[in-house]
Amino acid sequence: MAPVSGGGILAVVVVNHRRHDLLAGCLASLAASTRRPEIVVVVDNESDPAALTAALDPVAGAFDLRPRPDAGNKGYATSCNRGAAAAPEADRLLFLNADTELGPDALAACLDALEADPRTGIVTAQLVRPDGERDHACHRGLPTPSAALFHTLGLDRRFPRSRRLARYTLGWLDPASTHEVEACSGAFLLVRSALLARVGGWDEAYRFYAEDLDLCARVRAAGSRIVYVGSARVLHVKGASSGIGRPEAELDAAQRAIRDRVRGEIARSHRRYWELHLAAGTPRPLRAPVRAWLALTERRAGQGRGSA
Repeated sequence: MAPVSGGGILAVVVVNHRRHDLLAGCLASLAASTRRPEIVVVVDNESDPAALTAALDPVAGAFDLRPRPDAGNKGYATSCNRGAAAAPEADRLLFLNADTELGPDALAACLDALEADPRTGIVTAQLVRPDGERDHACHRGLPTPSAALFHTLGLDRRFPRSRRLARYTLGWLDPASTHEVEACSGAFLLVRSALLARVGGWDEAYRFYAEDLDLCARVRAAGSRIVYVGSARVLHVKGASSGIGRPEAELDAAQRAIRDRVRGEIARSHRRYWELHLAAGTPRPLRAPVRAWLALTERRAGQGRGSA
């Protein structure tokens, strides 16, 4: 298979969970991109065959479609690895949430940024929520204990230009520009395939959340840069499948159970990430309080699951 333009073969791995309505829009935006991918792998968790076919049919012929239905849901990292394995010939891999829609030139701009510097290993776009606000997860620093505390207290929003208080959101950097960041969101993550293989792929011990932070940390440890392209705009509904962030009144019992289960996985993921990447660099007197706080967060999430 020959690439449409320079830079090698591009495969997009779209992970979907019960949101085929949004998946259809995501695929349509890929088909309308000025730089189409050669391959699109759709990992459809807890698959609905009829709904999956309905989402795929309108873009048949736009690219090599490789659906991967799954009766279960083993988490985002596992789904991403499964999708990557379905496109072994790809030189570049874009991992994409089904609840995203790309602007026409977003993919081309990100590919250009990846090709511009061999030191760049990951490129991400500016993710924008339906209300027009930027999703800060696409443009962030490492969640060190101090950065996480200042973010929780809202100090990064009060003092966005402070390099100390706004470390997590990197608020002093122009969101419309192209520049290096410490981490980005797995909702739109473009990576060189060889680099992904070299760092061991996605860590499947994470089921939900923090798997993108973990991958970014390992890519940076391998000597590669993570670049954010502010001109590449991508709509991100965010939390469409998990129910995170939606008002309680909008959720039925089944949706609340999913949300609470996800909250528990988030807590476990944060604990794993901290132990692997931040504990050693945290001052010794702070390690016990951080571990206690993470354990408390996980217990509270577990209580929420039990009451759902």
